[in-house]
Amino acid sequence: MTDQKSNWAIVVHCGAGYHSRQNQARHLRCLDNACRSAAELLRRGAEATEAIVAAVKEMEDDPITNAGFGSNLTESGTLEGDATLVGKSGAFGAVGAIPKVRNPIAAAQAVYAHAREPMALNRMPPNLVAGESAANYYATLGGRLDIPENIVEDAAVAQHAVWRQQLDDHERGDSDIVNDTVGAIAIDSYGEIAAASSSGGLGLKKPGRIGPAALNGVGTSVFPRRIGDPLRRVTAIVASGSGEDITKVSAAAFAAERLYDSKFRGPNGDLQTCVIDEGGPILENFIQEEFLRHPAVLDTALTTPPVLGLVGLKSSVDGAFMYYAHNSQSFALGSMTSTDKKPVVMMSRIGSSSKSDIVHGARRLLSSSVPDQSSSSPMSQNDGSGSGQYELE
Repeated sequence: MTDQKSNWAIVVHCGAGYHSRQNQARHLRCLDNACRSAAELLRRGAEATEAIVAAVKEMEDDPITNAGFGSNLTESGTLEGDATLVGKSGAFGAVGAIPKVRNPIAAAQAVYAHAREPMALNRMPPNLVAGESAANYYATLGGRLDIPENIVEDAAVAQHAVWRQQLDDHERGDSDIVNDTVGAIAIDSYGEIAAASSSGGLGLKKPGRIGPAALNGVGTSVFPRRIGDPLRRVTAIVASGSGEDITKVSAAAFAAERLYDSKFRGPNGDLQTCVIDEGGPILENFIQEEFLRHPAVLDTALTTPPVLGLVGLKSSVDGAFMYYAHNSQSFALGSMTSTDKKPVVMMSRIGSSSKSDIVHGARRLLSSSVPDQSSSSPMSQNDGSGSGQYELE
């Protein structure tokens, strides 16, 4: 690969939920490192899929996140990871509840890479494999398997012990309660987009449980460019939050389509077109109208508060934009473009001065899909809570 003076951008998150203020700097540093890992590849002309795998691996290797090393443990005290990689066409590779693997995104990447290779007797290769079979399949593709002791972090073991003792007690103090995934979206110097997610899932989850991070269209989605689209639009969404609720509404797929078409759900349930193409309010509307008011979510909302954080990237002839929205107490976000000297990272929080229970914001990443004409701006947020963005040295 050679240096490319072209437009590219990387967007990352490390979970929607509650991030304790005492750990905020660690979460932001994790985002910063993930952006830098992806940027190093993108500036050398790497494809978006390669860049997002690097970003997600960086977050999986940081025990502050609930993905890979440091993940929440199952009810039985074991680690089972979920991950998905989605390419520019919407084709994907995924693993669910995979044991013995420190970086589930690497296993998803292997499944993705072999999903179009012919098999004997004209069989179609899998897009998604799960459980022990996923680990065995990954090994046949050249992946490395680890013993459990090498992929379970000490703090996760300690937290598991506490949760086991407090299974019926919801008072967990000022510790992180970060739901589900880490995720990344990238657009490379060739104008192609890709997205990925990885997660350890819910703490004390049932062994074998598969969450949104393993499900294309649920936790991760790319809505590919329609043939003949004069605006050359393409969108991607990564989602985080209460996994079972996200699964019920296929959140990522529908949100990506809404973002592509600039549509929102009106008060009568009909889809309407935004007068101004602004993705933040579209994602806010999706959370309010198509997530929180979905019958399947309402059915369990009294016992489990539904939480959703969405990060989207939309690219067209008008440029590339990052959009986000969440109803979680906090959402850790980062981005970096070909014109940024440093990653821009932030902890978006719903503060006491917030006018809404849902926060949304945006950042213009690239001003054009034409090389060497990019510009970028800081992330903006609508709630007035003073979360702001941060640049780390």
